[in-house]
Amino acid sequence: MSIVLTLSILGSIASIIGLLLPAANWKTRGVHVLYGLAVVALSYALFQSQSSSDEYSKKLARVQNIEATAKELSENMNRYTSLGYIHASLAFLEKHKELYPDTYARAKAMCEQSDCTGSSQNIDHKYSIIDVSFAFSGMLRGIMVINRENS
Repeated sequence: MSIVLTLSILGSIASIIGLLLPAANWKTRGVHVLYGLAVVALSYALFQSQSSSDEYSKKLARVQNIEATAKELSENMNRYTSLGYIHASLAFLEKHKELYPDTYARAKAMCEQSDCTGSSQNIDHKYSIIDVSFAFSGMLRGIMVINRENS
């Protein structure tokens, strides 16, 4: 339900109650008007409180989901080849780059520097890919720790 509709309904109810109450003089009518305004203000405050609580719950659930995914990737590193792990980690970081733009940029730069395309068969390149995969594991573990501290 929209806020305008909610406030309209509550304001109407408050007005009806105000009309039903006897008003002997202007002072009493003023009290009725203040009563109606107080009901609308209270309703608005409760609505805003509920909205912010729902928004916080959604953000918390998202952060917990990201942490769980990072943990799963990090703990299952041995299920991937080094190159596969790098690409899985990059996909994770790319999906969440609005939350971790610097981490994604660093990971992408490391990948470009180490030629993560897997095109080279040189032994030094293979060792470099292994180093990068462990660096990515460290990044994911860092995200897990940061999320745990912020939730």
